[in-house]
Amino acid sequence: AAMHHLALRQGVLLEDLLAAYQAAISHRPVRLPRKTSSLAEWTQALHRRIDDEWQREELPYWQNELAGVALCQPQELDVPANYEAKDIDQRSVTRLVSREVTERLVRTIAPQLDLGMQDIVLAGFAAAFRDWSQQSELVLNTCGVGRDKLFEEINLTRTVGELNTVFPLRLPLPPGDLLPSVSSKLHGVPAKGLHYGMLRYLATHDELRHAPEPVVFFNYVSRIDTALGDALGARVSMAPAEIRSSHPENRACYRLYAEASIYHGCLELDLAFDSQRFTAESAERLLADWGQQLEALARRQPLAA
Repeated sequence: AAMHHLALRQGVLLEDLLAAYQAAISHRPVRLPRKTSSLAEWTQALHRRIDDEWQREELPYWQNELAGVALCQPQELDVPANYEAKDIDQRSVTRLVSREVTERLVRTIAPQLDLGMQDIVLAGFAAAFRDWSQQSELVLNTCGVGRDKLFEEINLTRTVGELNTVFPLRLPLPPGDLLPSVSSKLHGVPAKGLHYGMLRYLATHDELRHAPEPVVFFNYVSRIDTALGDALGARVSMAPAEIRSSHPENRACYRLYAEASIYHGCLELDLAFDSQRFTAESAERLLADWGQQLEALARRQPLAA
């Protein structure tokens, strides 16, 4: 995850480091483009925006998204009433989708349906979750890059910092193909989710501030190797999971954390899970079904139940 944020969302840092290195070895002065808006300026703009009228329109939308959280609490094993998961309790499983299937999804299916890969991968996960959990609804947190144009006076193109927008998504899980409904829901999110954090954490809306958070997270990371490889002119490998992990005593925010990324031409599916609530065998089943749903779509079959 750290490499993803560095490569894709703070790519300006890599570009500047590479430019400085090339200048140094060529004995030339280091000349970098001018900086854009600072994080402080962006934060001040966020505070100014919460006074606008849009929040009265969006507040009911986000309340409805969070209303389903109480019913979407996947769990297989019993835990004590006072149990609080920590990072040390987290385990992960990984599955690689073949290069052939990945290329077909990226180059044929996505353009043919006029959809992004995020739509496709999320629909596959939602279908797998439905079959695995037998639940009729999935409420999860997902994220956007947070660099969309929100203020005329703010330019974030060269701003280094973590600007992710995290927001809830409530997905009905009826039988049959979920791709149309998932895509419609994803693209119908107001302001691409940018306003949710402002309403929950900056504005005085207790309806959101005290609402329970989803226990499932989904993230799609695009092409890690392409972004770094193009910048550095070299093959890049991800650090081992144990190096990328946070402190074991940190509180784990999610029971399930699903992430997909395209790595060296193959779609990699990663599923982190709370080992006190789920067995490894159960997590493996969910992961395997996620991959099978995507393989079915690549064969131009519906994401069937």
